[in-house]
Amino acid sequence: HAAREAQGHRASAFSQVSLMSRYATKSATLELAGLGQRAQSAFASATDLGTGLERPLRLQRGVAEGSVTAQLDDCPARTLLRIYWPLEQG
Repeated sequence: HAAREAQGHRASAFSQVSLMSRYATKSATLELAGLGQRAQSAFASATDLGTGLERPLRLQRGVAEGSVTAQLDDCPARTLLRIYWPLEQG
């Protein structure tokens, strides 16, 4: 609700955290904890910042309650990993 008031029609129903891998690596990992029940609705993506191509990533639910992990093996240079989760209703 507050996001919609602040940003109007551009507001998203999701929040996100991201990690840019500047250099190629064997594995890039983004882990997020503290989502609580929202972890069940979270999803992830990897974006090639050279082409703009975004693709889904498998998201693993963590052992700790409310944690999720996105991992990309053989991660190319200039790749943006993101985890999205729904904002609280209110």
